[in-house]
Amino acid sequence: MGTFRNEYAVDEDAIREYASSWLRHAYFSSYSRALCVILTLLGALFVACALTFPLRQSYMTLGVLDLLLCASMFAMWRIRLKEAVKVTQVRIKLLRKDDRVARYEFHDDACVIAAQDGAKTQTLPLSSIKDRYESERFYFVVFDGAIVVQLSKTGFTSGTFEDFKACIEAYPARRPLRARVVGLCLTCIAAANIYMLFEAFRPPLP
Repeated sequence: MGTFRNEYAVDEDAIREYASSWLRHAYFSSYSRALCVILTLLGALFVACALTFPLRQSYMTLGVLDLLLCASMFAMWRIRLKEAVKVTQVRIKLLRKDDRVARYEFHDDACVIAAQDGAKTQTLPLSSIKDRYESERFYFVVFDGAIVVQLSKTGFTSGTFEDFKACIEAYPARRPLRARVVGLCLTCIAAANIYMLFEAFRPPLP
């Protein structure tokens, strides 16, 4: 792998991006967010169908439930994001105190977390990498014990992000179980909605 060094200021934007990226990865994947958009459209369509055709009032209930589900997902996202940002702020204040600069070194066999004076504060073996994902400005490597190393894509002082990503792709990347469960549940709900939609507009048998 060689040696890669990464350094960046831990500001409020970095904290918020860490929290939102973790939530997207752990719970609200792009697939699940797309399904929420689809369910919102289906819910609005069922409500419109019920208002247009009085004999299909049962679809009003289905449409309202779809819209309530999507609204609750959005509310959950906002609440969890606020909580995650607050927890991350407290954790950084306790661990870093006055040092608000993150410094990481990746070597052939380990990731080293460095302090302001250059001392090693923690060494994480690369063999303990469990997951990896990225956001617009950061790349995240997850180690045993749910330890997340957040790297700035533009913060490499030794090596480049492109080379680092090519090396780290040899390690596992998996979709968390919680995200898979949420995606599966939303898929089943969307499939049931689409079936009901076809039933609503299917011409009667002769």
